[in-house]
Amino acid sequence: MEAIEFPAEVVKLAAYVIVDAESLDDALYADVIERAPAITEAHGGKYLVRGGKGQTFVGNRPPHFVVVVEFENMERLLAWQRDLASAGLIDEIERSANAIGIIVEGV
Repeated sequence: MEAIEFPAEVVKLAAYVIVDAESLDDALYADVIERAPAITEAHGGKYLVRGGKGQTFVGNRPPHFVVVVEFENMERLLAWQRDLASAGLIDEIERSANAIGIIVEGV
């Protein structure tokens, strides 16, 4: 039996943002936490993790404020990223936290 091939516009993989942020300026980072959800929801983002309790299973760096957001596809995620930047939130994250943000396509 041959595999069915779908056109690229039909097959859209979910895309995810994974952030781990250690707050360096609680007041400024609180502003990010307050303002980001509206932009996220406007782009169809769904929070899967937002600051829940975590623990390290590989390495020796403890998790801090971990966020995982799912988007319908990479296009929506990248539009969200542009709006975060336009709103100044990426700059606020960089000023208020020691953070790493990863974008990855799902399966």
